[in-house]
Amino acid sequence: MQEQRLPIRGTILVPILLATALIATALIGTAWSQSFTAAMRGTVTDASGSSVPGAKVIATEADRNVPHHTTTDASGRYFLPALQPRQYNLTVEAAGFKKFAQRSFQLQVQQQATLDVKLEVGELSSTVTVEGSAPLLNTTIASLGQAIDNKYYDFVAKHWPRLSSSGVPHSGSSGVCWGTRCDQYEFCS
Repeated sequence: MQEQRLPIRGTILVPILLATALIATALIGTAWSQSFTAAMRGTVTDASGSSVPGAKVIATEADRNVPHHTTTDASGRYFLPALQPRQYNLTVEAAGFKKFAQRSFQLQVQQQATLDVKLEVGELSSTVTVEGSAPLLNTTIASLGQAIDNKYYDFVAKHWPRLSSSGVPHSGSSGVCWGTRCDQYEFCS
């Protein structure tokens, strides 16, 4: 009986197919991992710094009046994932405390905002309203991002034939520039 050997081409083909499948799976996973939402988290405490468990936290989309509800855990922490990037109002309520209201703050794409709340002792019918505050900080991930305003899209659409033939975009002294010199096709916000 003669021993049959597989042709060399067949033995090489299997690892190549497996490697191709592995790479395709990794690329699909990367494409699906792109996020077009934001998230908000924080800690609710009282005036002494003690956590307030069971507080009702509501982030409401300012323009559509759509509420997103959650409740703080035993450590006073809350988390609101998958929020659409837009303006929000935040309210926090807990028995024995004044209602907290943070008006009109912006969440951007992929922003992981942290907003800690300090409740004051008092009647729930009383409200402490915060009209302005420091920018929301991202203390959870170390990535940097930027929201792109429509004016950038309009500029690129209007000037695309000149931009595509003049090089790559780069940062200039007063804005975003295209071309070999920063004074060519300069866009200043």
